[in-house]
Amino acid sequence: MTQSPHLSLPLLAPAQAQKHVTVNEAVLRLESANRHSVRSRTLTQPPPDAAEGDRFIVPDNGSFGDAAVGQIAALIGGSWWAMSPETGQRVWCDDEALFLTHHEGDWQSGDAAQTEASRFGVNTQADSTNRLAVKSDAILLSHDDITPGSGDVRLSLNRASDNNVAGILFQSGYSGRVAMQLGSQADFAISTSPDGAQFHDAIRISDSGSVSFPGGVDLPPVLHGRPNGGLGHYDTLYLDPSNGDDTATGRSISEAVQSVQGLATVLPVGRWAVVFLLGDIEWDWMISLAYPLAKLEFRGLSSDGSAYVTRTIRVRDAQNAPGYSGGLQLRASTSLEFVNIDIQLDSAGSFPFLFFDSTIGYLKTYNMTVTRTGSGSACLFGPSRSFVASFHDNLTIDMSASGFIFDGVGAGADPNAGWGSPSNMTAF
Repeated sequence: MTQSPHLSLPLLAPAQAQKHVTVNEAVLRLESANRHSVRSRTLTQPPPDAAEGDRFIVPDNGSFGDAAVGQIAALIGGSWWAMSPETGQRVWCDDEALFLTHHEGDWQSGDAAQTEASRFGVNTQADSTNRLAVKSDAILLSHDDITPGSGDVRLSLNRASDNNVAGILFQSGYSGRVAMQLGSQADFAISTSPDGAQFHDAIRISDSGSVSFPGGVDLPPVLHGRPNGGLGHYDTLYLDPSNGDDTATGRSISEAVQSVQGLATVLPVGRWAVVFLLGDIEWDWMISLAYPLAKLEFRGLSSDGSAYVTRTIRVRDAQNAPGYSGGLQLRASTSLEFVNIDIQLDSAGSFPFLFFDSTIGYLKTYNMTVTRTGSGSACLFGPSRSFVASFHDNLTIDMSASGFIFDGVGAGADPNAGWGSPSNMTAF
């Protein structure tokens, strides 16, 4: 054997003359083999600045002395020496700034070698449970723009069966505080914990898409108006005539609708809805509701949502119903409530602002004032073959509105003569 089996280092022969030549060549080859970097794998000719010890991977059509394609050519003693790589040999490629691994007879970038490890740690030790462990201030997962890929990026968590869990746990001091997980029965839940031991479901989503709030949803105290308030009791909607947008959802101050027309598009079906007025509004639209509402409540609120205030609803001529005033026409059972509201009847048309049409209704007011500046016969509310109960606490009727409260009941008349449901009011 005249050379070593792996690095092809020349070996001394018995009684060899000029042994120093062979030894020096072996030392130079060994030094070159242990320098785990190459300048390039794409240059087909040695560059003019090639220096002693520089190494190159010979590409197709490359010419580096007698070095063949795929071999490492090293400039030693003014000539190009060829070294054949072994499977698994790894070098750093300077001009591409990446590691290359010799695999299946070719040089491949580090991620193409299809290597497999039982565990891997970055800046920390992995163990048998956490086979991948990373300590870093940030972790970035980006779409593939090298291959390139589809442009999408997805993180998949695959569990064995419906009896297992696929989830993400947020910890504090290695103690769980928030869990997002796919649990049994294909339900997805977001849960919180004060101690890492007992978790409470905050949001649960079934595989049918229905959402529940097992722990309830609290609103700021000023918006409660009753113990244990929140979305578990009613939906909140916001109307802001100054900064609202009728294409918005109406579900928050920043998503407030701007007009009555916009409000009509976001009213829920069958639920209790509280509409917060963030400014004085003009009601110049006839809204006809053929579906029931558990309750529809209007409240005045400061523009920042911090306190209840009094707001004005100015009833104008209906844009969508010429000759009539704007208002609500209720064709299904609905309970109405107005809190901290001034109603100004400023319409030249007719029709009640609140009209119960062949249904069962209930009207409650608290801290409300009614005035009239319009020339028409529009009044506050009225029924048509309906059963309407009403309750009023601190309702102030200006002299201008006398006789324009309940449809068909004149000034000073007994409202109980006009419908079958009693009222705590004795005269309008």
